[in-house]
Amino acid sequence: MNRGTDDQLRVLVDRAVRSVVLESDEGGYTAIVPAMTGCISCGETPEEAMESIRDAIEAWIQTAIRFGDPLPSLLTDSDD
Repeated sequence: MNRGTDDQLRVLVDRAVRSVVLESDEGGYTAIVPAMTGCISCGETPEEAMESIRDAIEAWIQTAIRFGDPLPSLLTDSDD
């Protein structure tokens, strides 16, 4: 990717992070992006789960773009 594409991806990831649902369970924490089917991650601490979900979001977006799948409106509706 080039710098412009990296910057655009970072903006999309930041938008998705705003919608993360963080849940606590016996083994740690689970982070989910409800609008992004299958985008889920976990960690022993909330910070680990959030760091991990950022990677999952980035991979989810890159995969959707690669295969021509639509991005959820939470990513495309700009209110920045």
